[in-house]
Amino acid sequence: MPTIILSANSADEINDVLSVRHKLLQNFDYPIDPMFQKGGRVVDPLDLYPDTVNLLAYRDGTPIATARFLVYRTGDPLLHSIHDFDDSAKQVEAPIYFMDWLGILPGSGDSQRLLNTLLEYGILLLARRQAKSLLGCLPSSLLGKNQSELLTEFEATQLGPKKNIGGKNWAIPVVLDLQRFYMNWVAGIKDREILRFQDLFYISLFEPGEVLFVQGERGSTAYLLQEGQVEIVLQKGDSIIPLATLDDSQLVGEIAMITQEVRTASLVAKTAVSCITLDRQAFLETLDRAPHLAMDIFKIFSKRISEANRRIAGADAPRPGP
Repeated sequence: MPTIILSANSADEINDVLSVRHKLLQNFDYPIDPMFQKGGRVVDPLDLYPDTVNLLAYRDGTPIATARFLVYRTGDPLLHSIHDFDDSAKQVEAPIYFMDWLGILPGSGDSQRLLNTLLEYGILLLARRQAKSLLGCLPSSLLGKNQSELLTEFEATQLGPKKNIGGKNWAIPVVLDLQRFYMNWVAGIKDREILRFQDLFYISLFEPGEVLFVQGERGSTAYLLQEGQVEIVLQKGDSIIPLATLDDSQLVGEIAMITQEVRTASLVAKTAVSCITLDRQAFLETLDRAPHLAMDIFKIFSKRISEANRRIAGADAPRPGP
């Protein structure tokens, strides 16, 4: 089963967010104010702020990680009592968001990869809201990779020295340029028409050998590959025949998702894979509200047909003699 990362919106998803927070604080041996916990969940007044974004990760249906982003208002007494970033906020371009939760429960697999993906997905969502900057602290579990490489990857600038955030855990305060990160990310997308449907995206993480979809099933999802490689394989009798390997920035499965025809082959993760996922039901509901968006998906289909025709023409072309 893949790890799914989504924007928590339903009551059940928000309850799962609050439950993960409680477990994270317990893991850090952090004192929890009795006012803000009930039934193994932690909530605080910042959850009532407008435009707050909560992300949630599930593995095998179990919530394992979360992140929270909220609008930063300099001089806000409640926010200032928890996070002192006012001096930094005055030096960066507004509007500003603040990241005050980014954590994964112990024993949940590749924590660095998951935290990295939570942060990236949060940046993409906030950039779509026209936010300019993100303030926050990057945790030691994420900074395990080369620190300067990580800061460059996320268009981040370090604001000060490391900060202790409980026990042996530490983090560095940073500001991220959301719009520059977003533009660099968009530049790597091959089928950019799909970006018109960004509000419907969620993230799926697959381990090597995990199956994205199976030959013979009806299509319900499409995947935009971000990192890693997947292999298209055909099952013929008892044989598994590799057909092709796909990698970053490619869109796959979109035709079967829309037509709901059966998949003609299976798709398997060859390496660890991160992909943006588009669900059929949400896609069709969007087309009902905004039918003009159908032209964007037709453009993708047209490119697919042209590419297939070129491959066929190349295969049929006479080969030069010896």
